[in-house]
Amino acid sequence: MSYEIRNPLEHSPTPANSRDTFDVIISIVPTNSFQIIRNCATCNRKTRFQNSNRFRVNANGNKIDVWLIYSCEHCKHTLNLSIYERKSPSQIEPSEYQKFLQNDETLAEKYGSSKNFFSQNKAEIDWETLSYRYTKEFGQASKTTQTSFVGHIYIQNDYDLNIRTDKMASEILQISRSQLKKLIKDQKIVLTKQHRNVIIEVNE
Repeated sequence: MSYEIRNPLEHSPTPANSRDTFDVIISIVPTNSFQIIRNCATCNRKTRFQNSNRFRVNANGNKIDVWLIYSCEHCKHTLNLSIYERKSPSQIEPSEYQKFLQNDETLAEKYGSSKNFFSQNKAEIDWETLSYRYTKEFGQASKTTQTSFVGHIYIQNDYDLNIRTDKMASEILQISRSQLKKLIKDQKIVLTKQHRNVIIEVNE
């Protein structure tokens, strides 16, 4: 698992539609498609399957099936993950259908980073290989260093990534887990989980 931080606490103008409750809002987003763990018929064992960024489209009469193709990282044995099954052409957006035919990489990455998509296909995501980054959506802080920042940080986890709350907080604040644990014990930091999102309250 790897991540990158792009100056999440750096000062920037606050847009008009910002949430006044928070000093900084940060999004956590995957930097590539999820990999999945699956039994490979060729390797005869569990392996990782990766997004090929290719679609398979099959038209049978007036019904269409669409799959996203994943492949074994070792032997390239393929696995089709269902996007649409037995759909009428009128039920698929024409622009999206064209992207399926063109193997549009952006669309493949979109499906490849949708937790619901993998859940619907009963596919096991390999969270250990997850790569992600933190991007500051907006924020206005009087101090710009992690050691002196005081205020509320809201972490938007729109992709519902399986990352521990304390791990996110330590990465955002750029401090060790042991430092974070001590600051929580001293009530200088309070972590609050809101469904998939996290609020970090940093006190004086």
